Amino acid sequence: MNGNSLSRAATITFVVNSLSGGGAERLVVDEINECIRRGIPVRLITLRPEKAGASLLAECRIAESNRRNIVFRGMLDLSSWLRFVLTIREWRPRILVTHLWFANTIGRVAGAICRVPAIVSFEHNVYDAVKSPWQFFVDRMLQRFSDRIVAVSRGVCESLVRHGINRGKIVILLNGVDLSRIRERKGGMKREKFGVPQGAFLFFFIGRLTRQKGLDVLFAPLRDIPGVFLLVAGDGEERARLEALAEEYRLRERVRFLGERRDIPQLLSCADCVLLPSRWEGFGIAAVEAMAAGVPVIASDVGGFREIIISGTNGVLVPLGDVDAFKREMERMMRDAGFRRAISRNALLRARDFDILHHVDQFLTMLSSIEYRHAGIIS
Repeated sequence: MNGNSLSRAATITFVVNSLSGGGAERLVVDEINECIRRGIPVRLITLRPEKAGASLLAECRIAESNRRNIVFRGMLDLSSWLRFVLTIREWRPRILVTHLWFANTIGRVAGAICRVPAIVSFEHNVYDAVKSPWQFFVDRMLQRFSDRIVAVSRGVCESLVRHGINRGKIVILLNGVDLSRIRERKGGMKREKFGVPQGAFLFFFIGRLTRQKGLDVLFAPLRDIPGVFLLVAGDGEERARLEALAEEYRLRERVRFLGERRDIPQLLSCADCVLLPSRWEGFGIAAVEAMAAGVPVIASDVGGFREIIISGTNGVLVPLGDVDAFKREMERMMRDAGFRRAISRNALLRARDFDILHHVDQFLTMLSSIEYRHAGIIS
């Protein structure tokens, strides 16, 4: 059974916190756009306001009539619960697809109340050090309402099982990236726009400015390697601390904090190497985006990066938090142009494995198998 066997009557409603953020939100947009391209009816409910300058809403091709923003002020916002339940009853989706903890919780409870025939919940991260005991308890209680719980990597799957999620409920479905969006980066930016001299080696960091993403790990290597520059694309609660830390390392002139950016493909066109020093990672869409642009990646040997990168072949993995190893690999990438070119060639090939077309094929195959099992309910 392939993805094309999904009934055209099987309207899919996606539920996500918002389209402002990182990899999970990017995946939702790419999934929706590809479903629309294939003629599959989809709708979208978001639960938070969109953040100015950080939202992917403009890239989402869904018609305004097929999306609603029901803003929850908290889990006990009864008026928003009522609006959500009434929307589900009005739309009568055959399949509800939820992403991230808050939307997973709201969606599964409301879906059960409204007797939505099928519910699929996505888990995007290794949450061992992120979710509270209460959140893990809620996940365990609500898993009964999910036909499938999608883990975006084996690392995420293992984390879910450790916290009491039934392995039989879990499907591992690696994230996908719209490679055409990366390929259409012609006429990219000039590094001089950011005060980076022509000829200087330019590193690039993509990610939220949180402890998870590990930007602070890079400051000591950057201090000790003269003449190199780093562009930082992302924002988050640790930005002020990280800017102050860069100042302490006397990197003010060589580290550029760009804030949230929606032009990552264009920025990649002027980068020599992408650095991803995450302390943990569910998947690592930024790595695939860089590889699809032919930009070598040096990343921590954690989580989803292990499922994307073959170290020394299509990228480089270094031990978690090993500042000296990052420095060595950064210097190697700078001085060995042949190694850099080989990594780039192999990265381009590897990125094809994560094309959103393949991801949506598998996604729709999974949904069609669920629909088939619900044949007594779904006509």
